[in-house]
Amino acid sequence: MKLADFSLRAPEKKKHIPASSVSADAGSVSANLAPEQHNTLENLFRSLVVNNPDAPALAGGGALSFGELDALSERIARFIVARGYGREAVVGVLCARGALYLAAALGVMRAGAVYLPVEREQPQVRKETMLRPASLIITDSTCLRDAEYFHYRNPGILHVLCLDAQHYDEVAEKGTGLVSTEYWEQVAEPGSDMGWKSDFDAAPCPQAELAKMAAAVLEKCGLTDNHAHSHGRRVLDVGSGSGVVAHALADASCEYAAIDLARNELNRLSCLSVPVVVSARRMEAADIRFLEGHTFDTVVLNGVAENFPGYNYLRNVLSHALGLLAPQGTLFVGAVRDLDRKDDLRAALQAYALASGNQAGLLRHDSSDELFVPRRFFMEWAAQCPVPVEIEITPCVLGLGNGPGNGCDEDQPGNEAYRYDVVIRRGGSQQNAPCTRFGAQHLPPVGGPPLPAVEPEQAAYIVYTSGSTGVPKGVVVEHRHLMHILRALRPYAAGCARVGLVAPLSFDASVQQLAVSIFCGNSLYVLADEERKNPSLFCACARERGLDLCDMTPAFFNVLTDWLAEQRQPLPLKALLLAGEVLRPDVIRKFYAIPGNEGVVLYNVYGPTECTVDSSAFRIDLGNYQDFTAYPIGMPLQGVRIHVMDKNGCELPDSVTGELWISGDGVSRGYLNNAAPAAFVEHGGQRFYRTGDKGFVQNGLVYYRGREDQQVKIRGNRVEIGEVEKAVAGFPGVRQVAVVADIFRAGSEKSLAAYVVGQVDAALLRRYLEQHLPPYCVPEFFVPMVELPLSINRKVDKKALPSPLGGVETGGGRKPAGPVEEKLAQIWQRLLGVEVTDADAGFFSLGGHSILSIRLIAMIEKEMNVHVAVNELLTHSSIAQLAELLAGKTEKRESPVIRLCHCPGGKNLFLFHPVGGSVFCYSDLARHLAHKYTVYAVEAAGFSQKRSSINTELHTVESLSEYYLDEILKVESQNIIFAGWSFGGLLAYETACRHAALGHALGPVIILDSVADNSRAKEMAAKDDIELLQSVLQKGLAFDPQKLRVMPREQQLDYLVECGEKSGLLPVGFSAVQMDNLLLTYRGNALAAARYERPTPSDCKVLLVRALDFANNPQILMDDDYQGWSRFLKTENIALRWTQGTHESILSAGLSANVATLMLEYLEQEV
Repeated sequence: MKLADFSLRAPEKKKHIPASSVSADAGSVSANLAPEQHNTLENLFRSLVVNNPDAPALAGGGALSFGELDALSERIARFIVARGYGREAVVGVLCARGALYLAAALGVMRAGAVYLPVEREQPQVRKETMLRPASLIITDSTCLRDAEYFHYRNPGILHVLCLDAQHYDEVAEKGTGLVSTEYWEQVAEPGSDMGWKSDFDAAPCPQAELAKMAAAVLEKCGLTDNHAHSHGRRVLDVGSGSGVVAHALADASCEYAAIDLARNELNRLSCLSVPVVVSARRMEAADIRFLEGHTFDTVVLNGVAENFPGYNYLRNVLSHALGLLAPQGTLFVGAVRDLDRKDDLRAALQAYALASGNQAGLLRHDSSDELFVPRRFFMEWAAQCPVPVEIEITPCVLGLGNGPGNGCDEDQPGNEAYRYDVVIRRGGSQQNAPCTRFGAQHLPPVGGPPLPAVEPEQAAYIVYTSGSTGVPKGVVVEHRHLMHILRALRPYAAGCARVGLVAPLSFDASVQQLAVSIFCGNSLYVLADEERKNPSLFCACARERGLDLCDMTPAFFNVLTDWLAEQRQPLPLKALLLAGEVLRPDVIRKFYAIPGNEGVVLYNVYGPTECTVDSSAFRIDLGNYQDFTAYPIGMPLQGVRIHVMDKNGCELPDSVTGELWISGDGVSRGYLNNAAPAAFVEHGGQRFYRTGDKGFVQNGLVYYRGREDQQVKIRGNRVEIGEVEKAVAGFPGVRQVAVVADIFRAGSEKSLAAYVVGQVDAALLRRYLEQHLPPYCVPEFFVPMVELPLSINRKVDKKALPSPLGGVETGGGRKPAGPVEEKLAQIWQRLLGVEVTDADAGFFSLGGHSILSIRLIAMIEKEMNVHVAVNELLTHSSIAQLAELLAGKTEKRESPVIRLCHCPGGKNLFLFHPVGGSVFCYSDLARHLAHKYTVYAVEAAGFSQKRSSINTELHTVESLSEYYLDEILKVESQNIIFAGWSFGGLLAYETACRHAALGHALGPVIILDSVADNSRAKEMAAKDDIELLQSVLQKGLAFDPQKLRVMPREQQLDYLVECGEKSGLLPVGFSAVQMDNLLLTYRGNALAAARYERPTPSDCKVLLVRALDFANNPQILMDDDYQGWSRFLKTENIALRWTQGTHESILSAGLSANVATLMLEYLEQEV
């Protein structure tokens, strides 16, 4: 679901707006509205909406006009009010970065609730801490799993609202690496049961323990000899593997159906020597819905729920499994990771790490994507089931033997059940449970009674800062403070109609950008992560979007200026708000030396979060940038006073350095739960915030001169040294730690160094901290110490600590080899200032950080002509890994896009492959179109010798379209028409919709006998591999199904190649690897067609060409001329034409000319 799917147009509201505050000039909202006359957020925002409802308000990740933003945020506000949480209820917002996120933020504050921003990129532990005061989480489908996790972890979070789905339970969470075919085939490569490992040291579970688990599974499923009718059972094993449990279940059944992602596991199962019928299907757990019509006495999901991408996914699998059960059947969910015992498990892992020195289990636990499920989840699911079910929860045998070393040592301390089993059967009485999960359908309509009045003293939002105790502190900002900053920042928006937001949405700088954009009647574009982290993409975005004003940290500004100077191009903005660190005069001079930057204005903005974003600002321009050796932080904003005080709280005269105290309209309520109360003081009848910053006043301007405490700024972010030290000390093996912040290399930014006493692997410590701290809090240097130096009063003497550069180990491993690695080593040496002699050393362990990573990317792009994304650098952080990545980017790729014919000056027609992946079917059609169009075919990877994600992973039509569009745009970017036959028609339509979403015109789409209804496709997907082959290939490929079924996989492939060559269907020399890929392509595309539940609605015009001879086509809907397309397209937008032939023959040599004629006639009218 997208923003465009919401009904956002608000009805006319007859609220009285004072005439003096409404602009007479609709083209200049910000110039005429007087914010002082609007004393509440609601009044101010509504006045802007009334003034120009159709003006753009938000863009980036969706787009909203002021009228649409008003409607959506009002519906969100009314939803919150209807829940009755009470005064100052805290509402967490956890969505993907973009317009929807900020619409939710506005809705929260309009409801009188307290907005609490959280971002998915933050560490899980930090997000959980931040969300403790929340009663509701507003989320979207990308963050749904996290939102539900926090709902289960925190009893105070009563509800979850998913904004981009009408029906909550229909959201399909995106898969993690744990639903990857490649991953599970690698795990299973050495043999069966390789996924069962100890939580503590990753040792394989012994066969004896797995046998105990298998026996327990049979017992709980009622499949042992002790149970009546135990034999003659039909068993569906989801996530079967091929090990002990699979063998036991097959032995105890009369029909055994296995579902698994890993082909090698299914191959082993097909060779089982058991006297039962074994059928194997390669599909995800959620795909069992395609088995509708099959019935099983037992459905087993043992040890697989932890690999599911989310709780909704698990709900859907349970519901589908229940629907497949016979009336007296059993649904068994085994070895579920217990969320209620997750903290106990972590404590046991930490104790084991301390005792053994092996931290692998703890690191795996902290970084794992595995799904932990609370027991109440199953009770809630049962209560909402359409049929009554009984739930029985018992400890898992494997969990009872989860000790270190072998996964089963009963003498180990803390040996408890961290997993449980669930047995589900029909029966019992229906239970009622309150609704805790909501979708967009639950948002009330606009209109109705006025939203609750908000008092100035009510809290508006909470933003977290680093905490000296190791726990982040929440700053509570009231509505009066928010209204103050909206007024105070208004002058900085003058002449800037289009504003960009660079800052993270969980930082208060995002409030600053809202103040200078939508609350001034201007539009706000939310830059995507790559756009805000890459200088090249940032400038391209600013130019394309026509941005006038952006925010930025000085650290990124330094990198940006270097890039602009190298490129000899000016900054495409009118003004920048720079905040978070001290500005470097040399960088400012370099910036204004670039031709074209003469008119850009820079604002040096200062302000702690505790004083509502900004407290002072100083304008820097071409006329004054050379007048200062150190730039002032300027004069206080309207309503703000800055004082320089001595240690006794007495105000100091000009030019004398003291502590900066701030008073006035921006001083916030304080910290959540009154943390660190001493920071806010009453003095002389005024309320002050003691910043801890040192500075002085001279000639009416305030100057900043550093800090008095352990708080530092790293890349524009506040960091409490104490928080970092506490996190480091929490790693097993660390006995003492001291963290210091300094500039350790000439020309670099301030960074952190951790001095650690204890036997600790620095790489493992870094991985651990990355799970617990924001990136800017993770030290760049780790220096091993025998002991920490102490001062005369027995405190750590940080001045006596050695330089961390002396502790950087750059040797000891394999030297960089080959031209790519050697070139990378040279770049690293210039960037990091150390010789790199270990190809496996990590960039970040050698002193790299996020800002240096941007410089590294720019240098690689300039000197090696290859672009590397920031996230790719994070996952390929050593020279060896990076060299391998670059080799993959520069090697000759096999593009799926093939040019069939070229027409100079003609438009570009792309024809998508059918279910088998081949595009040979289009050869004659292309010949008939060649005089008018350049024709390309988009082929699947089915015939490729090389295995790739596109022919090994299981896809959807939507994900394939996304991949193919990316490949198409590398070939052509203009005058594109999409078309496809059969399954290719679905791909053509979805690709056209995605192309339009990028800002291109939505042109006509050619659909050649494609069915946009997945009911028949589901039947195909339900077939096992042999049955599927019979359905799609046996007409052209004669083979013996029974002979094929008893063969091992390798023989099957050789046999099919032989049959294909004999029949002439396959060329001579076609390999077994190619046949394997072809079969994977058939299976994958059949599943993709079956998964095509909700085509993207659009106003697209299509030509639907149907075969006249359709009686024998099993895919056709006999009672629907439009074959499902009119379900989501307007009938008047579908041009239905008929052509001679069957589904298979309409593109043959004798009939393709008819299809070409219909296409040319239609396109002549529409294009």
